[in-house]
Amino acid sequence: MVGCHSGRRYRVQHGTASNIIELDAKGRPVLGWCFVPRDNLASGDVMLAQKIALETDEQGALKIARTFPVWR
Repeated sequence: MVGCHSGRRYRVQHGTASNIIELDAKGRPVLGWCFVPRDNLASGDVMLAQKIALETDEQGALKIARTFPVWR
């Protein structure tokens, strides 16, 4: 998916936390992002919420997110 403000590409992997990977132009992992909804939701619902957040309010989502390193 593509972020609405920056045009960066992201992959939302299965899970509820530490599951968003920013990709470079060749589709390689660059940086990991972690943000979750306040409520306790099933993993599919969390992933959908993360996708919608990045596609509609990327700046707001990344403002509260934490980063983590990813392996290339």
